[in-house]
Amino acid sequence: MTQENASEVKQNSTPDMKIKNVILNQQDDNTLKAVRKIPRTYRSIRAKSINPQGNPIHFESKLEHDAYILICFDFEVANAIEQPVRFEYENDDGKKRSYTPDILIEIDHKLDKNQDQRPILVEVKYHEELLKDPKRIAEEKEIAEIYCEQEDWRFKLITDQDVSQIKLKNVKFLKRFDLIEDKLDFDHEISPKLLKELSKGESTPKTLISKITDSPQDFSNHLPYLWHLIRWKHILINVDKPLTMTSKIWLKKNKK
Repeated sequence: MTQENASEVKQNSTPDMKIKNVILNQQDDNTLKAVRKIPRTYRSIRAKSINPQGNPIHFESKLEHDAYILICFDFEVANAIEQPVRFEYENDDGKKRSYTPDILIEIDHKLDKNQDQRPILVEVKYHEELLKDPKRIAEEKEIAEIYCEQEDWRFKLITDQDVSQIKLKNVKFLKRFDLIEDKLDFDHEISPKLLKELSKGESTPKTLISKITDSPQDFSNHLPYLWHLIRWKHILINVDKPLTMTSKIWLKKNKK
């Protein structure tokens, strides 16, 4: 068996006879790193991003990157590890196989105590891959689910059919408002005004800001702060539909 960074790789046996070995690149502080480097190929487009810990994370395809963007919007992500674990197993035909899922998502327990806290092991596939080799995909899914149940993780298989292009476009737009430069002004003036006005009931971006100011310049100044509040879900909006100035927005307590 070939191992990368062999001095850092740890192997664990599992009770299930199908899984012969589980290879984890576990560090001294119990954090995980990739068990393999993503190879360069001419058949796919590699992508790169930064995980919540500030470390680079690589993807084998644009689809993986798009899925990661949506996951980070839907969940409070504390960390993300590419190629986090490799399974060596024997299938029902007695053939020896290996399988490395794409991403492990660790949930931030502090930000949302109501959401499922279990890490999510993610595999991303094009739908045509499922049609081309359904038996192999089913094997890998079963192996991953066995291990996730043992570790109290979740397993999620995402295909291109699960990645809404409308939602992806909206999330990419909202990500532009991750940070607000004038943070002090945002915290002490603009944010409270927007939230107080919206607490009166459901509105739209255009209507909400128009109730606060009738100045075109002030309207333009308030708008990025509104998108910032929506980005971080202090204000809610349906991201599965195109975002417009007449989209419905609300606070959680106002949603019927």
